[in-house]
Amino acid sequence: MWLRYLLFVAVIAGLAVGIYKVVKYFSEARAKVGKAHVEKFHDDEEKRANNKIKVVRVKNTKKDILLEISEKIKRDEYSGEYYDIFLTEQNSLSSAQWTFLPKIEIKIMDKLEKGSALLESIVHVRRGLVTGANPVFITKDTSEFEKNLLRPIISGRNIEKWNIERDESFIIYPHISRKKSVNINSFPKIYEYLSSHRSKLEQRYCVKRKNPRKWYELHDSCDPDWFVGPKIVVGGISNKNEFAIDESGNFYCLDSVFFMVQKLTSKINLSYLLGLLNSKPLEFYFKHVASVKRGKYYEYRSQYLDLLPIKVPNNPFEKNIETMIINKVEQINQLSEIKRVIKNFPENYLDEYRTKGVEFDEVKSKIKKDHTLLSSFTISFPKKGFNVCLDEDEEFIWVDTNEKALYLILALRNKKVKQDEIIKILIPRDNLIVNEILDKLKKAYDSINSTSLEHYEEELNELVNQLYGLDEEDQKVIEKFLAFA
Repeated sequence: MWLRYLLFVAVIAGLAVGIYKVVKYFSEARAKVGKAHVEKFHDDEEKRANNKIKVVRVKNTKKDILLEISEKIKRDEYSGEYYDIFLTEQNSLSSAQWTFLPKIEIKIMDKLEKGSALLESIVHVRRGLVTGANPVFITKDTSEFEKNLLRPIISGRNIEKWNIERDESFIIYPHISRKKSVNINSFPKIYEYLSSHRSKLEQRYCVKRKNPRKWYELHDSCDPDWFVGPKIVVGGISNKNEFAIDESGNFYCLDSVFFMVQKLTSKINLSYLLGLLNSKPLEFYFKHVASVKRGKYYEYRSQYLDLLPIKVPNNPFEKNIETMIINKVEQINQLSEIKRVIKNFPENYLDEYRTKGVEFDEVKSKIKKDHTLLSSFTISFPKKGFNVCLDEDEEFIWVDTNEKALYLILALRNKKVKQDEIIKILIPRDNLIVNEILDKLKKAYDSINSTSLEHYEEELNELVNQLYGLDEEDQKVIEKFLAFA
């Protein structure tokens, strides 16, 4: 794909010379950067030593971009929002690897790689399980099923930078190991449910192929031991580095997730590794080796993740930086968790009161139309109590106190809802409890307002810069690259 794109850009721009030589000489090459036009290669070793090749690296497309490039192609150097023009030495290219980069970017890549270990030597990078029928195997209603075959599951959309946004989905997991399943007849409720979808499940490729799966099994269950224990997770498609840690090892992962499990031979701290993976220097590196999709989205797959350069601390300076990175990541995770609790209000505050036997009233409303974000709330004042409006054209919800009205507004604010969806919110019957929860929420807001997540991330990036020996010029190049990558 990258070579077809290279040839396409070169030919239609009318700029390439001797493309057949590129194909011949680099037929076995692995491209680090594919969106480039190159010209004037030499096969002769002596000529290669002094030859410089002009490269056009397209970062974004726009109308008449080829015309604009043709006008600027005589320059030795140009950098803008849509493309870069630069010279690279032919000697920097080999049959093993293409390095179509400006000198300064090559220097940064070299610094990141120097003294570093490949990620694949530290962790197993694995893809999540495949069901072949997600709507059948994944459910949020667990009341009718045997609990010992249900596992909490996450997909790529549940993963944010530093945080896993759980949506209470469970997967029916009828497996003991990757190669062995349970006796489904021993679980009559699940058996009855899956049987109602049997015709659909039997149409899956994994059931119809040679050496088929049983009709009730997952397409690829993975080994359940892979999911149990601390792991770092990332969505398979993203426009930036967004890694999070499942420290408790609670979650199973769908195939839209890639996850990292520490190798037995590795002693690296996962919080330290998470800090590196979410830093700007490693995002810079990743976006030079990964496949880019439409809209500047990248594939966070094992074949690219394995290549990331990880500094394993082996001297007092590096170990001191490691400790500071771990502490910074803990601060970020604490702040991120507070943000998650606020975002999911009131759910994360209710468990404490459920265990104390507090009584709740459930208010609910059926949504009339799709809302990207519920935001326009108004309160009217009837003779008794308060009406809370979810948004324009939606029904009012009545509550009896001002505190409960505020509680409800905060619970509904910024929710994404669909037409005919039924919103259900639990509100403590006792107004004193409502006040207590609102006070806790206010303290949470105060804590995130005192120090921003962005401030902590800037401090983290500075530590990573020190660890890899990146100077101010390097940092400016990284910032500029990431602004358009």
